Parts: sequence; structure tokens; C-alpha cells
Amino acid sequence: MQLFNRQFLILMILILCFSRHAIATDINQNLSEKISDERIAVLDKAIALTGFYENRDECKISADDIKCIVFEDSTTPFLGEYAKKRPVWHISFRDINLKSRDGQPVDKEFDRDFDVYIDSLTGHLLKITCFYGSTTPDECPELSAEEAEKQLMREQYIGFPDKIPPVSFSDAILAGINPFNAKQILGQYIMYSHHNLQPRPVWIISFCGPPMLPIVGGEADWIPKYQRSRARQIVDDTSGRVIIHSSSPTVPLKPEDRERIYNK
Repeated sequence: MQLFNRQFLILMILILCFSRHAIATDINQNLSEKISDERIAVLDKAIALTGFYENRDECKISADDIKCIVFEDSTTPFLGEYAKKRPVWHISFRDINLKSRDGQPVDKEFDRDFDVYIDSLTGHLLKITCFYGSTTPDECPELSAEEAEKQLMREQYIGFPDKIPPVSFSDAILAGINPFNAKQILGQYIMYSHHNLQPRPVWIISFCGPPMLPIVGGEADWIPKYQRSRARQIVDDTSGRVIIHSSSPTVPLKPEDRERIYNK
């Protein structure tokens, strides 16, 4: 009898252990499937926002290539809450040749790498970045959000739209300024207002590199390169029309350059 009881107890322990293992396996499998589905949705959104590919089947990366990272941003004006560290999806697109609206490559030499950052909690696109070649701090110095806000007194970045825009990043980047000389490109899909414009969703495309905009009203040699290296275009997200061209915000003059220019 004791032998029977001992065997029965061992059998029940084995059944219990197997059941717990099965439950844990099911939970992990369900969690893994949920994460996989979420990454597929994020990749689909990134493709739709950027316009790099028609669909996921054409894309050179898979959902497994998407990483969740800790992200913070100290350079976007007016949206200080996004300067705090937060979990975001990071999607890396490599060797992208931008295409015009008729589907033709714009420039065969333009093969660039783009990094897309999507908030993992809200699903909002935070930014798209591209760094090409090498730049020195004098060419593309970083501009803080605080300094940018001082220069953009008539403008406001209100928040992030919840929709996929009719005009993709690829279309917006080609809407005005020639991007092919830029060493850095930044794209943001923003709710934007200006002193004479009602709030609307727009693409804000910022470039940095060799002088991106012509100097009006004289020679450019006396203006430091770091003040001529930035350009920004505000693009309507429906029509694809450039609303504003601007060289602001720009890095403030260094003391020695300020003295040279204003005492000239």
C-alpha cells in the first residue's frame, strides 16, 4: 500500500511539473507571437511613413531586425516631454535610393542609410535621421532645443499626428531643396503652427552640409560655414507643397566671428 501511495505521489508530481511547464511554454509562446505581431505592425508603419518601399514584401529587412531601444532627444524644440528617456522602436533602412513619384531612382549615387524612431507607447514617429560621410563639429554643430526655440518665436511644434500622411518622407525630402549634397538629413512629422498658419500636420525636413541655401544680398565668404550649412523646409502633408524655406534655426555666432562681422 505504501509503495502504491509513493508511486501515485511521484506520478502526481510529474503531472504537475509537466502542466506548469506546458503553461509556461504557452505563455512564452503567446508573448513571443504578440511581440512578433507588434514588430510587423511597426515595420508596416515605417514603410508607409518613409515611402522607401511599396510594401513589406519588397523590404530588405524583416520584423526580426527591429530593435527596442532607450531614446532621448534634446534637439527638437517645443516638445520637451520627448527629451526624456523612453522606449522606442528603431528601424534601420540601409542603402536606400530615393525614388521620385513616378517610381524612378532620383540619383544613382544617392544610396544612404536611414534610421527611423517610433515611440513604442504611442506609435508616433519621433524622427528619421540620415548621416552620410564624415562631418566635423564646425560643419554641422549640434543645436539645442532651447536655442532653436529662441530663434523660432513665430513657430510652434504642437505634437505628433496620429495618421499616416498622404505624402511620404521620400516625397517630402524631394519637394524643394536638393538633398544630395547634405551630410545630415532629419525628418519629423509634426503638428505645426505659424503666426499666419493654423495648426496642421507637416513634414519638417532639415538638412546640414555644404551651404544649402544661397545667400541673398551679397557675398557669402564673410559668413561662417557653420551658419550657412543648415536649411529647413516645411512641407504640407497632403499636397506635398513646400510652405516655408528657411535657414533657421542656426548655430549662434562664435564670439570671434561676431566681433569680426559686426566690426567689419
